[in-house]
Amino acid sequence: MNATKLLTVLVAALVVSAGAGAVTAQTEDTSAGTSIEANYDEGTVTLTVTQNGTGVENVSVAANDEDVGTTDANGTLTFETNASDGDELELELEGEDVDLETEYTVEDGELVTDADEEEDESELTADVSYDNGTVEMTVTQNDTGVENASVEANGEAVGTTDENGSITFDTNATEELEITVESGEQELELEYTIEDGELVSDDDEEESALSADATYDNGTVDLTVTENDSGVENATVVANGEEVGTTDANGTLTFETNATEELTLEISSGDDVLELTYSIEDGELVRQADDDEEAGPDENASDRAKSVFATIQNWLDGDRQGNLGQMIQETLGNGNDDAPGNSGDAPGQNGDDEATGNADNAKGNSDDAKGNSDDAPNNGKDVGGDDDDEDDEDDEDDEEDDHPGKGNGNGKN
Repeated sequence: MNATKLLTVLVAALVVSAGAGAVTAQTEDTSAGTSIEANYDEGTVTLTVTQNGTGVENVSVAANDEDVGTTDANGTLTFETNASDGDELELELEGEDVDLETEYTVEDGELVTDADEEEDESELTADVSYDNGTVEMTVTQNDTGVENASVEANGEAVGTTDENGSITFDTNATEELEITVESGEQELELEYTIEDGELVSDDDEEESALSADATYDNGTVDLTVTENDSGVENATVVANGEEVGTTDANGTLTFETNATEELTLEISSGDDVLELTYSIEDGELVRQADDDEEAGPDENASDRAKSVFATIQNWLDGDRQGNLGQMIQETLGNGNDDAPGNSGDAPGQNGDDEATGNADNAKGNSDDAKGNSDDAPNNGKDVGGDDDDEDDEDDEDDEEDDHPGKGNGNGKN
């Protein structure tokens, strides 16, 4: 144990023996190995000055510019002060190899140094691990284990931390685990989700990705980097492998580039990295990711829908020429002999006598149907355009000569 640690132990023992109600503040001049410990109790200050573990005698002490005495052979001095809550107490010490000043503030009946205030303001932190229902946790403050910190898990007290700030407890939680740690006025709340036998912090799940918007004008790029819709300051930007600067308070950066075909941006902010690749087309930036994510029908769409989309895409790409509407109709089978309903095997097609509308007994196809009987007007008689052969034409001419004024039965000549 070195001298400083030994001194601290000895002084702590003295303070405890001094009685309850006394509050101690300690400062140390490490360069000279001098330590000052001040004990405050209702306006009475007991000061102890040590050097390398030994009390320093005859050190003159001034409190708020007023001489209050010198230390005794043990390096101690007791004096009264009218400093109360909210007041400052400035001590000046002079002696052999001792020349230092320290400032305190009286808060809630205690002497508090600036270092103490910074230490009190620091937050609790915790390292938590989980294994098959058993939680091991270490609570720290200023990288030092916090003893006697109270711990609750899912609203149930599970114990307090040991001298190393550690605690182990079992939990029957299977989905979520909320841990609350209290030490003095400090409180720490942790929320986890149990996934695949591991604790996943809600903060980790809520990590938001960087996003960026870039515009291009004649070699000048205007870039805005955001996270959760807020500008990201001091994000480092690399364009085509060359660092071009950092974003301002609004998350914006303007830089020049000699890229003419492709521009790759790498944006870094803390542990977050965003990579974007653009092609430069017609003086504009076009994200390659957008090109790769081609539009198309849903993967669950029917084959007919996919065929129609393919037809449209081919037409847009110039692979097919002609009337788009007609091509879509052909794709759907309208006008296509092989399409459903147009196939030769479809009902009513390919001369199927049994098909509906083609059967001999179908309405309108029967010999006895109205208009089809031999007694029907013009049936059984040759009409223009229905001659069986050219020889009948001579017979018709002879008949016309025998029946002047009649033609083909369709009216008068």
